[in-house]
Amino acid sequence: MAVHTNSQTFRRTIRRYYAAHSRSLPWRHTHDPYKILVSEVMLQQTQVGRVTAYYKNFLHKFPTIKVLAKASLADVLRAWQGLGYNRRALMLKRAAEHTVRIYGGKLPQDAGLLDDLPGIGINTAGAIAAFAFNTPSVFIETNIRRVFIHFFFPGRSTVHDRNILKLVEETMDRKNPREWYYASAIVKLFLAKNALTQRQIFKTFAEPKERIEKVLDALGKEGLISKSGIYYQISI
Repeated sequence: MAVHTNSQTFRRTIRRYYAAHSRSLPWRHTHDPYKILVSEVMLQQTQVGRVTAYYKNFLHKFPTIKVLAKASLADVLRAWQGLGYNRRALMLKRAAEHTVRIYGGKLPQDAGLLDDLPGIGINTAGAIAAFAFNTPSVFIETNIRRVFIHFFFPGRSTVHDRNILKLVEETMDRKNPREWYYASAIVKLFLAKNALTQRQIFKTFAEPKERIEKVLDALGKEGLISKSGIYYQISI
């Protein structure tokens, strides 16, 4: 059974964490559907830190979906080398070819049509719809699953996706789903560590120390985090 956490309280908590800990990542500063497609495929099974460098280099070599569609598979694989799971590069190229052939080079906004692209599952399709077109699509990925289990199913390590999907739909900010999903990803960064020292927090987030100290103080006063010795942790 899910804990009956108030949806408004949950949304408010997520937004606070996002405001305090958001990171400047290149795909968060674009609404270009192609660039978001590339980032979402790269982020499958790969950590953010590794993706950033490859993402910029890949877009430099293949700046548009039409350029990628026309490129040789060998060139695409060369640009992908070191990122791992090379089948993703093949599927990304095929998705580009399909988009050019069927949609004239413009990715469709509908998550169902995005799901039909080669190598694009329903969750990746939902992410592209939300981040590129700000469509309130319901989907689950690792970050979202961890956050919802933490807040609504405390003490449980696994919960069926159908139970999480209901909560995702119920709590979603339908006016700005793009920022809402990014916020869930940021919260996961803090949840991934049961406890962090102030020094670890400084190293994790590229923000001035003074700002982080103020944020930690504010979060403590709001009851969102607590401190035990030198460690900070979520207190909700």
